[in-house]
Amino acid sequence: MKKKAYVNKQDCVAWGSCAKICPMSDINVDGISANINFEKCVGCGRCVKECPASVIQLKEV
Repeated sequence: MKKKAYVNKQDCVAWGSCAKICPMSDINVDGISANINFEKCVGCGRCVKECPASVIQLKEV
């Protein structure tokens, strides 16, 4: 099964490091939380490792 990144927006601190590390440039941070474009996400998990608040997870789709 494929995996996609999911962000818990309620706990996101909008640090932005996830957006900088994403190889597909599919994450944007609007100052409140990170937003992931699921259509572009390849499920690499780089954003999961990079998130300082540990609010991004890979989930099976």
